[in-house]
Formats: sequence, structure tokens, C-alpha cells
Amino acid sequence: MTPASRLVLARVLNEEPGHPAAQYYLGLAYEQMGQPDKARATWTALADRSAPDAPWMGPLREKLAGLGVNPPKLSADEMAAVNSMSVEDREASSPA
Repeated sequence: MTPASRLVLARVLNEEPGHPAAQYYLGLAYEQMGQPDKARATWTALADRSAPDAPWMGPLREKLAGLGVNPPKLSADEMAAVNSMSVEDREASSPA
């Protein structure tokens, strides 16, 4: 990732911190900078709040698998329950 692309990424994250593409590329930047723990944390958080059939989940699963993480697959009912939670409820129920 070039310095210019990191600058654009920082702007997107500043304006929309939870943007899925920005989160994916933030993890990629961490991975490229030799910070796999930060990449893993970023991508795991993205996987945790994404629908299993979200378009970015395939590449995200591959990246996580490369770091030794396999995100759990949730049923449609479980995803509906997660999606109906408020942000506060999600954060309260997320592992630290």
C-alpha cells in the first residue's frame, strides 16, 4: 500500500470508521507493515459484524485463515439477531 493510498484510507476512516472496505484495507496495511496482530484484530472485528454472505467475506476469510483465524459461520437467524442489536449491545457482548 502506497503512502498516498494510506492517506486516502485515513480520510475514509475518519469520515466513516466502520466502512467495510476501509476496514479491509486497514487490515491489509497492517499486514504489509508487519503488524499481523493489528491486521487480525481489524479483520476479526469486520468479520464479526458482517453478514456471512457479504461480498467481502470471501477475501476476508482467506486473509484471516492466513493468520490462523477461522471466523464462525452464523445461521440466518443468528445474523438477524445480531443485525437487530444496537451498536451499544454489540459492543457490550463482544469479547475484549
